[in-house]
Amino acid sequence: MPAGTRRVNTPTQRLLAAVMCLLALVPLLAGGAAGQQADDLRAEAERISDELDRLSREIGALDEEYNATTIELEDLEEAVAFDEVQVEQARQAVTEIEDELASYAVDAFIDGGSLGDLSVLLEAEAPNEFDEATVYLDAVAGDQHDLVDRLGGAEDELEYELARLDASRADLESHLADLDATRSEIESLVDEQAGLLADVEGELEELVRQEQERAAAEEAAQAYARAQADQPDQAEQVPPLTDPPAAPVEPQPAPPTSPDPGGGGGSTAPPPSSGASAAVAAAQSVLGVPYKWAGASPSTGFDCSGLTMWAWAQAGVSLPHSSGAQWSATRRVSIDELQPGDLVFYYSDLHHVGLYVGGGQMIHSPQTGDVVRYASIYRTSLVGAGRV
Repeated sequence: MPAGTRRVNTPTQRLLAAVMCLLALVPLLAGGAAGQQADDLRAEAERISDELDRLSREIGALDEEYNATTIELEDLEEAVAFDEVQVEQARQAVTEIEDELASYAVDAFIDGGSLGDLSVLLEAEAPNEFDEATVYLDAVAGDQHDLVDRLGGAEDELEYELARLDASRADLESHLADLDATRSEIESLVDEQAGLLADVEGELEELVRQEQERAAAEEAAQAYARAQADQPDQAEQVPPLTDPPAAPVEPQPAPPTSPDPGGGGGSTAPPPSSGASAAVAAAQSVLGVPYKWAGASPSTGFDCSGLTMWAWAQAGVSLPHSSGAQWSATRRVSIDELQPGDLVFYYSDLHHVGLYVGGGQMIHSPQTGDVVRYASIYRTSLVGAGRV
């Protein structure tokens, strides 16, 4: 890990690390019942670790589905807002025409002797002129009533569309609530598995302690026997060893080496993105920031698509907060054409994405309980890449 970055371990991560250290001491427990017990505990720890990985992947997929649904809901809200404006405009138009019709009636019948358009009828001198005037006035009134009817119909259609959008919004909000509930259930399972892992840790600690005490006692007995053999004439004067040698120190894992963020393979088309170096630098600046469901900032944490969205935003490029939507928003490139700044996508449902930084490495925010970090892009779940 490069200097200046921070790594935040969750309790589950620290627990896993402790168990792995204890498992490194298991070879000390050779044969017998202790050896079999150690093998059983190793198998159980590996099973729990695999289950935690599976649950974390499920949470990651749920997070991305939540992000995509949130985007869909935001688009729907914009459509609702637009239709509400259209409905209000239609209502205002209907009101204005209705007011005009009312004013027309008042002017025609009670305007202090000025009968307005009725004078057309009163001034008719022949029957055919009267009929023509009647047709004219009917046409004027009919046009206005027809316009009212058409505007009213448009208003009804918009009201229907608003009702449909409201129903869709309710469905999306219900889906978001379901995703929240499912995530809570999976997090409960994670807590349950973490509890089982803590039990395994306790049993391993006790087993290692007992073996260390046994080995120390055996070493003390052998040392005493050697001392007796070296001084046979004074054997009775040699006191037995009472303090066994110190227990062996638990091995410490070697510090991780920082991957080279240098350039990747050559590129053909499309051309490299102009803001790629800024996006890579931004991602490197948040190494060690913890994974956060739906997170998209250094202060709160990142999920996978939140990290790539934020990194490219620092380069002045806007991406959606969804790995699937980012796939749609980028241009396809082959893996051997990757350049730093490209996005790499994983799993058939595209629920994970990382930022390629060169040398076969990416920076990504993997899953709950993990942090933003380097990783190799080469894994069986890799499905493709995109250029911003």
